Amino acid sequence: DRRTVFLEEVKKVNPDVKVVADQDAWLQDKAVSVVGDILTAHPDVNVIWAANEGGTIGAAMAVKNAGKSGKVYVFGTDASYQLIAMLKEKDNILQAIAGQDPYNMGYKAMELLIKGLKGEDVSANKGKTTSVDGILLSRSNPEGIAKFEADLNAKMSK
Repeated sequence: DRRTVFLEEVKKVNPDVKVVADQDAWLQDKAVSVVGDILTAHPDVNVIWAANEGGTIGAAMAVKNAGKSGKVYVFGTDASYQLIAMLKEKDNILQAIAGQDPYNMGYKAMELLIKGLKGEDVSANKGKTTSVDGILLSRSNPEGIAKFEADLNAKMSK
């Protein structure tokens, strides 16, 4: 799952990382509240990771509300126009997001559906997952953010 993989990768860089809280907060409003409480209970926290768009937006807002810009860094999952805008903000809160490619996710699903509708044998795919590569969008790579945004705009205009 997303959390497990994130922690595995963090521990490769910093094996001494300490998780002080683990809360569900998939919705933006809940994430603002939960992360605000975490920052109050653990004032030395310096990294927050969120597993989806709403959690990431809420986490970044909570850090801003707590006046901890430049002291607490947020990392998240999913890519949206709002998260892309937050990566570009000068507040230095949201550092990076692991973005998905919804266009290609849908495209691959439709390819398989069309094969099935045409009567082609798709039984080998039953119960299996089709993977679509994600993309890392990082504040440290504004060119990559701009390219992703331009590609997304082009795909969405089709």
